[in-house]
Amino acid sequence: MTQGSAHDTRSAATLFGSRAPSTAWERVPLADSPGRHVWVWYKPQGLGEGLLVTVPDDAWAPDPQRGPLTMRALLRAIGLDAAAVPLWSVYGVPCETQGGTNPLLDQPIPPPPPGADPRIAVYVAPVQWPGPAASPAVSVAAAGPGLPIFMRIENDWNAILQIEANLALLRKQLAAMLARINTLNRDLSPDERQYGDRKDKSDWQIARRWLRDVATKLSRCIKDHDMGHTSSAGKRNQFEQVYQQWITPRVAFDGLERVQRDFEQHRKTVATLLNNMQVAYSSAAQDGERRAQEILNRLAAKVRTARTRR
Repeated sequence: MTQGSAHDTRSAATLFGSRAPSTAWERVPLADSPGRHVWVWYKPQGLGEGLLVTVPDDAWAPDPQRGPLTMRALLRAIGLDAAAVPLWSVYGVPCETQGGTNPLLDQPIPPPPPGADPRIAVYVAPVQWPGPAASPAVSVAAAGPGLPIFMRIENDWNAILQIEANLALLRKQLAAMLARINTLNRDLSPDERQYGDRKDKSDWQIARRWLRDVATKLSRCIKDHDMGHTSSAGKRNQFEQVYQQWITPRVAFDGLERVQRDFEQHRKTVATLLNNMQVAYSSAAQDGERRAQEILNRLAAKVRTARTRR
């Protein structure tokens, strides 16, 4: 990294560090894409030194004049150098910037899949600068050889906290979806049985099997969230205790590398849970709720038509 780039990174981190937390979503134009903008919430509660980004629906529309939206362009619009950002999370999936060299920074950001948390989370690490001309490499070397491991653990832990925030929101969505699925899974009413034809009744029996299947998947995901390794009933509290007791104060101990691998594995575990919950929600919406509602709407139309003919 050149001295100039180190200065840019330091300036970005300093400006962000002095910024007050948002009290409402703030509109940020995308300089590289005229006519497009995003909404940003700086330093939201629970994220600490970070921010959340929401991309409006019209910003996803393809336009050869504007080009695709990339993470690097998004960070540039917010006023951050990618080197000042250790990691970001798109729809709950964490990615490390690798000092601004990760090629994913220049890949188009995909639109959020159905049921996913549409927000993009960015973690901005506080940077300690020993002098005006120092670079991050100098800071790491001056702090001793253990710092890279501590930084990796810290990055994993912050990614875990981001994913947990997404999990908490998605868990509420799954519970609400499960309630709707259970309400839909019912016998046909007398009028629906009377005015529905054989195909309607057959389709409804198939739809109910789908409803039972997606309800089982939703319940399993909710249980995994509440009682699995990512919960307080699992190993989650142990990771938090280790982080507060050893990682935050930078206290070296035997087995630090093993702990770093444990944190990395736990990050992958919570990311897998988030993906499973997103898939379960999407399946419930598409294969369960929408399928059942289409058949019930069809039957309701037949019932209304029959009643008007009386």
